[in-house]
Amino acid sequence: MPQVDPRFSVLSEDFAADPYRHFARLRQQEPVHYESAIDSYFLSRYGDVKRVLTDHEAFTTETLQVRAEPVMRVGRSSPR
Repeated sequence: MPQVDPRFSVLSEDFAADPYRHFARLRQQEPVHYESAIDSYFLSRYGDVKRVLTDHEAFTTETLQVRAEPVMRVGRSSPR
């Protein structure tokens, strides 16, 4: 299977400027892209994303909740 350029990053300015031009290549060549800089995975296929978001027995957002807590203010009332 062909590989996406190992220097490719969803955090790059190139991706941010025009993410849509990368999606077909990601779906075809690397549907599950590991982003080592943030120790996270980027999914590019609808079916994969849907499964991750709906199959609560196989996937969890527990680690995301811990990382997002300072931003999302989980467990605290938000300022008005």
